[in-house]
Amino acid sequence: MPAGVIDTGEYDWVVNLQPEKLKDTAAIKGNKGLYRISWTANPPDDILVLKIKLNDRVILKQSMNAYIDKIKAEFSPDKTKNPKAAVKDMSLQLETPEITVLLIFNNVEIHVDPQHDVFNY
Repeated sequence: MPAGVIDTGEYDWVVNLQPEKLKDTAAIKGNKGLYRISWTANPPDDILVLKIKLNDRVILKQSMNAYIDKIKAEFSPDKTKNPKAAVKDMSLQLETPEITVLLIFNNVEIHVDPQHDVFNY
C-alpha cells in the first residue's frame, strides 16, 4: 500500500494486529464492556479469520475468503505485472448491529503453485 494518511476519525480505536504470526489477539475495554479481538489463520491455505467478542459473546466472525477472492480477481498476475493497490483496495469495512470495523491491510500476498493448482495467502 502506498504511503499516506488514513482518516480513522469515526472509529474509537486503532488496533494493529500482526497476522504474520498466524494468530494474534487484542483486548479493549469499551463503553459496552470488554472486546476481545482475534486474528487467526486456518491451515491449509491460511486464510485469515477475524473474530470479535463483546463480554465473551461473538459479535463478529468473518473469514477473509471473499476479500481474497476480490483481490485475486482485480490483481491477478495475468492482468498486471507490478500491482499497486490504493487504500480502497486494501480496506474492508465489516458491520454488525454491535460494531463497525474498518480493516486496513498493509500487504496482501497470494502465492500460486500452478503444478498443484494451490493458492496460499
